[in-house]
Amino acid sequence: ADIYGDRSAGFLAKADGETVGNILFEYCASLGNIDAKYSAGAFFGSGKSNIEMYGCVVGGDEPITVSVSSADVETGGVIGNAKGDIDINASYFNLDVISNKENAIASLIFGGANVSSASVKSVFASGNVIASGNNAYRLTSLSLDSLSLDTVLLNVTLKTYIDGVAVENLDAVDTIEKLDILALDEE
Repeated sequence: ADIYGDRSAGFLAKADGETVGNILFEYCASLGNIDAKYSAGAFFGSGKSNIEMYGCVVGGDEPITVSVSSADVETGGVIGNAKGDIDINASYFNLDVISNKENAIASLIFGGANVSSASVKSVFASGNVIASGNNAYRLTSLSLDSLSLDTVLLNVTLKTYIDGVAVENLDAVDTIEKLDILALDEE
């Protein structure tokens, strides 16, 4: 089903609390569109949680759309805005991420502030990331020293709005270039 949130939206929209909890998504699928005003993700909208994901699917044969319309925040298509560690393994993502707010940052897989470590292993991700200016990122907008990648295939087009139309942004520079791009291509 499609999910709409007046604030956050996702399979799990928001995890509140003072302490970071642990969430495991195992062999789950998110096949409906997600739309929120402030933070959205196919699996996780926002909150303080360590997130593990194994054997999960977003989209399937046709991409779903994850869109955020009102916030100047970092958001990701699979995991919106998490504060905690992220571990994604053996998963497939086919989605389009749309951020309509000027200055908002959008990433295909995960966004968020305060992510201390992240691991992405055996993942194929395909889709479009549409944001204003150069605010679109293929994997994440986060520049993490502790970001670990292994067998990650990204078929992602970055787009920007020109006169209200989304067009490919050939000038976009995203954080994936800070990683060993040759190793990613070989994988």
